[in-house]
Amino acid sequence: DSNQDRAVSSLGFVGNVTDGREAYMRNTILAVLGELCAEHGAAPTTEELFEAAWPQYSANVDLTREGRGQDEFLRKVRYTLNRFDMGRIASMPTLEAAVASGLAKKAQSQPNMMATVQAAYDGAGAVSPMSDKPALNASQKDDDTFQLLDATDLRNLPPPQWLVDGIIPENGLTFLYGQRGKGKSFVTLDAALHIASGSKWLGRDTKAGGVIYCAGEGLAGYGVRVEGWTRQHAALDVGNFRLMPLVPNFRDEKEVAKLARTIKQQLGDAKLIIIDTVARAIPGAEENSSKDMGLFVAACDAIRQTCGVAVIGVHHSGKDDERGMRGSSALEGAGDAVIHLRRLEGNLVEITADKMKDGEEFRPIIMALDKVEWIDDRDPLGKPRSTLVPKMQGEDRSMAFPNPVAMGSILRTVDTAWKAGEPFSLQPQRRQFGKYLPAYIARMHNQKEEFARSFCEELLAKNVIQIERYKDENYNVKNGISVGDFVMDEVADDDEN
Repeated sequence: DSNQDRAVSSLGFVGNVTDGREAYMRNTILAVLGELCAEHGAAPTTEELFEAAWPQYSANVDLTREGRGQDEFLRKVRYTLNRFDMGRIASMPTLEAAVASGLAKKAQSQPNMMATVQAAYDGAGAVSPMSDKPALNASQKDDDTFQLLDATDLRNLPPPQWLVDGIIPENGLTFLYGQRGKGKSFVTLDAALHIASGSKWLGRDTKAGGVIYCAGEGLAGYGVRVEGWTRQHAALDVGNFRLMPLVPNFRDEKEVAKLARTIKQQLGDAKLIIIDTVARAIPGAEENSSKDMGLFVAACDAIRQTCGVAVIGVHHSGKDDERGMRGSSALEGAGDAVIHLRRLEGNLVEITADKMKDGEEFRPIIMALDKVEWIDDRDPLGKPRSTLVPKMQGEDRSMAFPNPVAMGSILRTVDTAWKAGEPFSLQPQRRQFGKYLPAYIARMHNQKEEFARSFCEELLAKNVIQIERYKDENYNVKNGISVGDFVMDEVADDDEN
């Protein structure tokens, strides 16, 4: 009857009450909607809500059953946002209510990770390297009050310290991210071995000390990688380097405490812990959940502060590499440094600073992944072995922008996006989706966005790129950027030469 049709459902919707088949779907979408509103202070787009909610939903339902696929889920996302815009969701009738709902979920009690890890570390029997903390004024020593620093206290604080000068902060939390299979682990291992040996990395001073590399992916190859590296750097002593053939579960207090005991008892003067990868350290977690990522950050903070070490988390980028790390933005917010690795032409990779909380962002650095080969004298058949060893090429590209390498990279990226049905645009509102071409060029090639915009307009005037109409997934006609076939033929010829 009409009263039932206008009832408020248990999920908070004002509208028709449906059967229980869709309950978990709607509940998931509502929960993630609240979290995203709390995180950004604004309602998400359809794409953002779908990308955040779908992984959680798909991991917990039988997708083979009717009405549970991506198309149905996307329809429910659009329906939910439409109802939200009209104020028709009883539990979140306004944006303010949605923000409050999301914040309430974040405020749920979390395990006292720090206390557990500190107790484990203290029980190992050595003096904590973090015992030397800034002195407080006499009036600030009461355990029942918060610490306050006046101007004199602030002037007396030590300046930021670096494990690798200007790149990796000492005792900080750093994230190095990029697409899968592009060289992240090779570069991170290179940094680890230089720090363990106390030698310069990327031409910058390091502080020597123990390094523990927690490897959760591709374990079998690390023996070859380390051997290849030591053959290229035979004069360096890497006795302070240790590899842990697993990644502890950072959602489990006991495992984090065990890591703290391991650091103290087995490595002494440790400087750095590397977690490769973040995903391996949080099994079962929802990467788009700020709560789950907050627990990972809390575990990293407990290790850093208790053991006096820096932590590097190796992480993957999302589907669009230019939109940052995969999952919740809580990771980037918590990082003292965020470093982006991207593959260039051939064997070249580039690392850039997305964030440096306590220092200037370093200029893009180019590294070559050089192939190193040798004969394994332990093999009776004398089989050859090989690996890749990073070598710095410079902090500037060899030619001023735009150079042939940069042009080829830009045009291939634009052409690939067009053919995938997700083209770049010259409309600034496409920035939020990572599809505003001037912003992409400025970020990828270390240029000012105003220059990148003029550069794009010049390419357009010369018919190197062109504006064409296309239909999006909803069959709406839009404008996007394509590259002429004759231009791509020339790019292909340059590659062959």
